[in-house]
Amino acid sequence: MPFIFLSLLFLNYPPLKSEDKIDFINLFVNNLKKWNIDYTSLDKHKAGAGCISIDKPNSKEFKALGFSHQMFDQDYARKIALDGCNKMKKKKILSDCVCEIIIVDNVENGEN
Repeated sequence: MPFIFLSLLFLNYPPLKSEDKIDFINLFVNNLKKWNIDYTSLDKHKAGAGCISIDKPNSKEFKALGFSHQMFDQDYARKIALDGCNKMKKKKILSDCVCEIIIVDNVENGEN
């Protein structure tokens, strides 16, 4: 049931024009830098997740973040990053964003 809800939710958004697309990788890396964490210098088998706003998908900030590094493999790195994002989302009591994997190792999600 949640899958159907999320699918319907995203179907309501018009596709982003190329000039409207946000560079989510740089956004994620810069958000982590606010916490003095340099994602690019972390060891391999790492992943990053961000809570993407439902109301403002072009927001320049993630409301919650999660990341992992030095994991056993990429699948586990993704799981830990998503878990971290969802825990931060829950702690901040956010309901207007969805945690998604943004980057795995140094590659945008979906390209590896």
